[in-house]
Amino acid sequence: MTKQDTHKALMSERGAAPSTTGPGAPIGVLEVVLLALAVGAGLALRSWHLGDTGLTHFDEGVYAFTGLGTADPSQPRRFFPEQQKFSPPVYFSLVALANLLGLQPERSPFVVNVVMGTLTIPVVWALARRWFGPVAAAATAWLIALSEFHVLMSRSALTDVTFALAFLVALGGVLVALERGTRGSAVLAGVLVGIAWNTKYHGWFALVVGAMVIVARWRIQHADNAWLRQAIRQWLVMSVVAGLCYLPWMLYIQSQAAGSSGWAAYFATMLGLDWFGNFWRQVQQQAYLEGPWSRASIPLAIAAAQLVALRTATSFPAWLLPVGCVAALLVGSAGSAVALALLALWRSWQRGMDGASWLLGGVVLLWFVMAPIYHPYFRLLLPFTLTMCVLAGSGLARLEVPAPR
Repeated sequence: MTKQDTHKALMSERGAAPSTTGPGAPIGVLEVVLLALAVGAGLALRSWHLGDTGLTHFDEGVYAFTGLGTADPSQPRRFFPEQQKFSPPVYFSLVALANLLGLQPERSPFVVNVVMGTLTIPVVWALARRWFGPVAAAATAWLIALSEFHVLMSRSALTDVTFALAFLVALGGVLVALERGTRGSAVLAGVLVGIAWNTKYHGWFALVVGAMVIVARWRIQHADNAWLRQAIRQWLVMSVVAGLCYLPWMLYIQSQAAGSSGWAAYFATMLGLDWFGNFWRQVQQQAYLEGPWSRASIPLAIAAAQLVALRTATSFPAWLLPVGCVAALLVGSAGSAVALALLALWRSWQRGMDGASWLLGGVVLLWFVMAPIYHPYFRLLLPFTLTMCVLAGSGLARLEVPAPR
């Protein structure tokens, strides 16, 4: 085996696909129908009586204010005072674009998130399909579509839905860059990370996850030095490009009163040492966000996976759907997704971890460690939740068994 073949084998996103309908399989009509139904349900939940919503959170008003000022030069202020303490420019720029397209300023932030939240369903479906195959993708789409946590945030005027989408796409770009080993893929991944970084300040976490994948491949799977050198070069290119994308906003921060030191001092007030207390608070908040739609996502995800599996000579154990229904009632969609995600990582570990499993496992570990260090805003877990949905879909796919003859 050549070094190039070794590199592809190590970083293949398809190496542990559990189904005969692997990631490279043609997209079938049934898949399209199931995805369309999931997107339709997701759009309906996210846009239902949207006119009844309003700006109720201080930060929502900030983004609406800055979005209006960015779009309309006649406004007395282009940016809300100290905008840099709230977010980088991507989200409020999208709000400004919506204003330029004729939406009312008080409605445009919500429309942006409804669009981004709905778009998340097919985009993450595509990522899940590329990584784990069509069965996992079908389940993932329904888990996201009916997630009341994601629905709630999609009906807000905050940055988190846009960021979660940008972050997952950036992760996909990072994995492609490590898989292909080409300079162009590294530059593109850097741009995608830069977009996430310009949406929320921890967008650079995608680079941390990429570094975790490299270290895991090297130390645990004993990748050769040639692969390691190439992966490090790819990571450095991604980091430089992402940094250049973020540089204009960093210079803007530096130009403001108190500069970057004042900005850093502000965010330092959000940090704390009560890791266990914050962790438990996040668990309680996730439990509070469970509702009938979230719980219904588990049996519907199982049903979607079973329908897609009909294309092949595979099926699922007869106990899966009733057990899924009971689990959804007892521990909710979040608890069920955690169990399925752990199953996915365990099965992947048994078969030799593929690149996507290392990547998503890195996200889980990073958020598990870092999120409780920050003030326990429940919205911080949205990228983690999307990651768990993908891993849960992968876990379902790994329960496929040969169909009885």
